[in-house]
Amino acid sequence: MKKEGFTKEHSLILKGCMVFMLLFHHVFFGNAVTDEGIILCTGRVNLFYNMVSYGKLCLSGFAFISAYGITCQLMSCQGRMRDYLEITVNRLVKLSASCVFVYVIAIFYKRFVVVQSIKDIYRDMSGPFHPPYMLLDALGLADLFDTPTFNVTWWYFSYAIMLICALPAIFVLYRKIRIFTFPLVMFFLDDSMVGIAALGVLFAYEDVFGKLRAAAHKDRRIWAGILVFCLVAIACSYSIVAYERDSDSAMYWAGAVYAVTVMLYLSKIPVFSTVMKWIGRHSATIFMTHTLIYMYFYKEFINSFRQDYLIYIVLFVCSMATAVVIDALRRLVRYDKLVAHINEKIKGFLRTMTEGMSGETHVRKGMEQL
Repeated sequence: MKKEGFTKEHSLILKGCMVFMLLFHHVFFGNAVTDEGIILCTGRVNLFYNMVSYGKLCLSGFAFISAYGITCQLMSCQGRMRDYLEITVNRLVKLSASCVFVYVIAIFYKRFVVVQSIKDIYRDMSGPFHPPYMLLDALGLADLFDTPTFNVTWWYFSYAIMLICALPAIFVLYRKIRIFTFPLVMFFLDDSMVGIAALGVLFAYEDVFGKLRAAAHKDRRIWAGILVFCLVAIACSYSIVAYERDSDSAMYWAGAVYAVTVMLYLSKIPVFSTVMKWIGRHSATIFMTHTLIYMYFYKEFINSFRQDYLIYIVLFVCSMATAVVIDALRRLVRYDKLVAHINEKIKGFLRTMTEGMSGETHVRKGMEQL
């Protein structure tokens, strides 16, 4: 992340904020309130369901900051295809490695602690068990290949993989046609998640965060004006979701608004920003494990608290504690060092391969000249 604009600390705060939206959206989604007999503290059912639907916009925040961060990496290299390839592969390996680590722990926990069948998950329509399905699920590819998954919310891994692979192309396209990228994305592709990626590229390439921060520091009226704009935009995004019960139309830009709000305002609140950074460091593991807690392993325990706020607090505490333990175990076994070593090996292989291809091209051109 750029030091003068959106930093890694801002990213952690944003992820911490998005975790609260994520948990709220998932645990109360659909018919959970009526099916589980959950008691609402306000009693206002419509308002509650509007807020649950609004929570889905956390996807916009996560996707936007991923696109922004990867674009910053792409901009820092020399623009060679080999550099783009190395960045893409490095990101893909880290993402799948994180999924594999949690997957292995969850599978062992499912089989030996809560004593549930694993084979039943990975059977096809005719009945036979397929081990390759487990591998695809562990790597975060189940949704991409339309195979059975251990955790329904892990579909996001398949999106993240496609996002990482597509970003170099979106970046190159934006560099060529700039703002005209958005009509192409919005009207021809008509995919809000691709639109979020394109917006992340724009913010990084044009250094929008840096310019906003400089303008806000220069004049207090601009600082106040941006605050009003962010608050109105957040209110509008809520109104869109509440009216349409569909977050797609607000998904395009909501993540960018959240990021600006975090950078200029929320990051200035001392205790709040410190807590959000701590939660943000564990956000990936919370995402991977919270569904297992409230949907697959301990659904009755979570819902036994009946009151909506108690269910939410208990789920957050359980998810946070689980993430802290898993991340500590990850550091203990030096898993990230292993992943970094694998990435270095892959990087060396890619450089050898691309240099070999470059050498062949030079030889071919020399032969043609002869």
